[in-house]
Amino acid sequence: MVIGLGTATGRAQSVSADDDARCQALETVDFSNIVDAPTQITEARLAKDAGGLLGDPLSLPFLRNFGIAKLTKTIGNVQPTCRVLGYVTPNVGFSLLLPVSHWNGKVLHVGCGGWCGSTASVPIACASHSEYACFGTDMGHTGEGGLWWRNNLQGQIDFSYRATHVATLAGKAIVERYYATAPRKSYFMGCSTGGYQAMVEAQRFPWDFDGIIAGPPILIQLIWRCA
Repeated sequence: MVIGLGTATGRAQSVSADDDARCQALETVDFSNIVDAPTQITEARLAKDAGGLLGDPLSLPFLRNFGIAKLTKTIGNVQPTCRVLGYVTPNVGFSLLLPVSHWNGKVLHVGCGGWCGSTASVPIACASHSEYACFGTDMGHTGEGGLWWRNNLQGQIDFSYRATHVATLAGKAIVERYYATAPRKSYFMGCSTGGYQAMVEAQRFPWDFDGIIAGPPILIQLIWRCA
């Protein structure tokens, strides 16, 4: 039985030392030569269950309120996944989840919400999209609220349009290195701020994706609630 994020299964899938080594080897790869997106991987670890994928789910208030038990239930049983953390120079953080055995050949970039500032919600956003190489970005800053915007021109540029694009370049390059083949299809999906990211991508970098889903973009609708 194929096991994916959010997929109920009858048995766990075993992993080998080679799987672990293959994942951790990404830490030693030089991705600094990606055009327009010099990238550094800070951590690459094999996650064998929901807890491993979540990392530090308590770093965001809404995740803290959601509760670890509910998070685990939402994600369900998972196939072993290579969880990669890194950043694009200077400050665009990203989290990338690479299915070890059952990759469908596609990548999915999931948008964030509010002021972003963390990638802790990426596993939750990716939970119902099994078998994708799935990733998201903190949009160029960490922490809650919007005080980071003040006197921070690079942060403003990253949040406004750069972060989503360069994180996508980094994600695709890492996917190609890990699977030894380029993704055959690439998609973006987001709501609220993620919808804003989608609209900016469609306008500025339409070649980044084969398909873009923009749920109520915050630039045109502030009161809708994302389902």
